[in-house]
Amino acid sequence: MKVEKSHKFEVSSFVKAYREGEYPLSTFYDYPLSDQSFNERISALNESSFERGKLKDVLINFNEKYGASSETFEQIEKFNDPRAVAVVGGQQAGLLTGPLYTLHKMISVVIFAKEQEEKLQVPIVPIFWIAGEDHDIDEINHFYVPTNTGARKHTLPERNDLRYSASARPLDRDKVEKVLLEAFQQVRETAYTKELWKNIHEALDNSETYVDFFAFLSHQWLAGSGLVLIDADDRSFRFLQRDVFRSLIKHNQSLRKAFLNQAEKFASAEYGEPIAQKKENAHLFICIEGERFLLSQNEDGLFYNEMLAKTWTEEELLHIAANEPYRLSTNVVTRPLAQEFALPVLAFVAGPGELRYWGTLGQCFHLNKRTMPPLIPRLNMTLVNRRVEKDLLKTSLSVESVLEGEAEKEKQNWYEKHRSKDVSDPFKQVEQSWSEAYAVIEKLVSDIEETSVDEAKRYRDRALRELKAYQQTIETRMNRAMAADLDRFDEMNTWLFPNGSLQERVINPLPFLNEYGPDLFLRLIHSSKWTFDGTHDLVFL
Repeated sequence: MKVEKSHKFEVSSFVKAYREGEYPLSTFYDYPLSDQSFNERISALNESSFERGKLKDVLINFNEKYGASSETFEQIEKFNDPRAVAVVGGQQAGLLTGPLYTLHKMISVVIFAKEQEEKLQVPIVPIFWIAGEDHDIDEINHFYVPTNTGARKHTLPERNDLRYSASARPLDRDKVEKVLLEAFQQVRETAYTKELWKNIHEALDNSETYVDFFAFLSHQWLAGSGLVLIDADDRSFRFLQRDVFRSLIKHNQSLRKAFLNQAEKFASAEYGEPIAQKKENAHLFICIEGERFLLSQNEDGLFYNEMLAKTWTEEELLHIAANEPYRLSTNVVTRPLAQEFALPVLAFVAGPGELRYWGTLGQCFHLNKRTMPPLIPRLNMTLVNRRVEKDLLKTSLSVESVLEGEAEKEKQNWYEKHRSKDVSDPFKQVEQSWSEAYAVIEKLVSDIEETSVDEAKRYRDRALRELKAYQQTIETRMNRAMAADLDRFDEMNTWLFPNGSLQERVINPLPFLNEYGPDLFLRLIHSSKWTFDGTHDLVFL
């Protein structure tokens, strides 16, 4: 395994601007990316109180359910130390863990936590926050696997009119089994296939929900890494979020104003509108009969949901927050605040999209007398298997050029070059010479009788048709002979730049685990001296 940094391919100009502290972007975040920032952040965390003992118990109970390795519990035990802090990252509970970037985030959390622990000499726990409260099933009920004809989408049929959270939505095991079988038919059998199939089925057999399946597989595929999982929607964990719910309810008008003000400034600075702005949005959900509904607040301070035609007073919601906090959940605006209140967050590992939308949340943190934690752009990487590496060597393409969309263009150029050189010119020459010869014959027979001319033209047309047919036969044979070369371009595109997107945003880990074994991502953690410098890493397996 070899890791190279791509200095040519730039993932995001926004991330680059953030890393370099460009003005005015830097004004939307509380900490620049520097060693001093982490020392300052620890000082800020020391001014807040956290229920580390209760948090430790919640984390132990949650991770025990999903077969976490001993290294995970060693990390959790660090919360016995009042100095312990956490590096946090998170993602939705995608089917079969979703795209590769989910595991890339997990890896980033583990690596950065270890790096900072060595620098700061305080206990640091790597925590992955599963957004089990999310109910948009169309975002998590599928995954992609490379095939000979492109990246194929494998979808678990679901009713998207039901607003069940991922932690409550039941998995239909028979349907999952069918989707898994279809996916495994797309990968070649290796020494690891049977074990992978067995382990995934073991996880499925023990899972009732999307979050269950996600957590089991995450602990399987990163066993020994020390990664700690928590589901935001875990009932016990919700009780540790009561304070943030109380604050969000009592100060909702101020919260909404703070968000809208910051979001407008962000947009005015030409950084876009990463979160839709609606002034009535309370940025809280309530669970009614198992389904999740967004709350709004009117000018009189009354909370409501239009779909249900139902209202709640502040006092009613505060009662729910105190006694049934598991009925409440956050959205994209308030989730970072929930993390801030429940966990001693040293740093948050963010994807490009997260990095952008956190820029609209600074005033929400300040309203709650907190600072936004330092945001660390996650590791971005493309995995290059050996077949694709060999394909690259046989062409003029590099990984970077494929990521820039050059493979299809190069394929067409290659085809036209070889097709034109070997077929078109010779047949055009024959066609020209035959046409000239038949013109001489037509002139010769024109003096005999008119029917002789017609007959000559028929022979000419038939001869040219047969010549064209023969050319097509030769081209078909050549295309068949060139198929391996043409397929080479398609294979590179499918594995490195599927559907015109970065590999990590589309392809599922399955084909790589099948090819390189269940400990691939653990080995990846230890394979390189990773640096969080915003560059794109090319991993040659």
